Amino acid sequence: DVSRPANIRAVCGFGKSTMIDRLRRLYPRAKILVVTKGETLVVKMVDDLQAQGCDCGQVGGGVAPSRHQIGRRVVVTTYQSVHHCLEGSPYLNRAFDLVICDEDHTAGADSLYKKLLLMSSRAILIGMSAQPEGRMDGSAIRVEGLFGSRAFELLWPEAIRLGLVVPIEVRWHDVYLDENPAAKARTTEQRQRLGIWRNIE
Repeated sequence: DVSRPANIRAVCGFGKSTMIDRLRRLYPRAKILVVTKGETLVVKMVDDLQAQGCDCGQVGGGVAPSRHQIGRRVVVTTYQSVHHCLEGSPYLNRAFDLVICDEDHTAGADSLYKKLLLMSSRAILIGMSAQPEGRMDGSAIRVEGLFGSRAFELLWPEAIRLGLVVPIEVRWHDVYLDENPAAKARTTEQRQRLGIWRNIE
């Protein structure tokens, strides 16, 4: 039910693009805006949605205004380009019915909050993030104001139990070099922060 704002907390790998695809199928006449954090995530989201047969376009995130695809039913943009999607924008053919914000804790910043607040007068806002807590600058109350209270939560232990993610294992190894980049570190924590890490297959 997306008749009111919703706040979703779920781990990475939860399947945000699949959820967005289901929403566009459930509401076949809704115009949907997906807002995410950067150009790389925009491109990945567009690719994921198009692979599921979604009529999806991109606005901003490295795309020049003359090539904006805002006429598509589902549009993906960055937080920095969300102004192109406000009512009154010359690129917008009709207002959005549903606005889905990935990494919704970002929406607490002054400029973004005001733009999303304008959209909320007509559109229903859904916020999604893997962050268990809000912002350190005290603007978490703004995020809750935009997206409402927690509608769904999937934390790391439950995601592991369901097989959606794998446990993280950290291994520290002593490495002998001609010059030790961590030589000036006084505590174990400082040495670990300067350490070299890699994923183990």
